[in-house]
Amino acid sequence: MTRELWTVAQAAEHMGCSEDTVRRLISSGKLPSINVSARLTRLDPADVEIYLESRKTRAGALQQKQKAKGRRPWMEKPRGGLNNSGYYPGMKVV
Repeated sequence: MTRELWTVAQAAEHMGCSEDTVRRLISSGKLPSINVSARLTRLDPADVEIYLESRKTRAGALQQKQKAKGRRPWMEKPRGGLNNSGYYPGMKVV
């Protein structure tokens, strides 16, 4: 029984990124690979698909995440001064 294995270039083409990006994902442990020899790396297409599925973000989840962030408390009201910096001309800065 033989199974299809992809080269780094084939995986990069399928993922829509560069070969360097695929190599970084492999070295960081985020994308499993098979080292056939010291210079020969192959990837299982199923592993590539699992990685891509794990990176998907639903639009609704992304919007909720952005709403949950909200604004920072110190940005709620303008600070005044020139260009809203909080400082006035002649003000001593310590």
